[in-house]
Amino acid sequence: MNLPEVTASDSIAERGGGLRARAQGARSHQLGEALAALDPDLRRWADSFIFGDVWTGEEIGFEDRMLVAIVALATSGQTRQLRNYIHGALQSGIAAERLQGALKMLVVYAGFPTAIDALAVLQEARAKYSDAPR
Repeated sequence: MNLPEVTASDSIAERGGGLRARAQGARSHQLGEALAALDPDLRRWADSFIFGDVWTGEEIGFEDRMLVAIVALATSGQTRQLRNYIHGALQSGIAAERLQGALKMLVVYAGFPTAIDALAVLQEARAKYSDAPR
């Protein structure tokens, strides 16, 4: 698995903050500040619970968690968050073709409009990372 090693001195929030940074990519600090500006508890919950607890389970690895998150965000129409996670995925080295394959399956399970919107977000991100793994 691609999870960071945890030492006794690591807190759940520190570990979660590292995973959030990996999932959200280069803009993770800015995104964390935006959460804190809405309410400081939001960033704390994101780092401690979402990424510090839920994302550190042993059952599946980082890339699979990213695919689950991306597909869930696409399915629920959360385009802003979807964009953040797609950028993070590409920056983490997840192949754009793998993302496209997962999003293309939404045609069957969530409908054409959902798949088209999600694939358009991926296409925009790919344009920014023309050297992203395909």
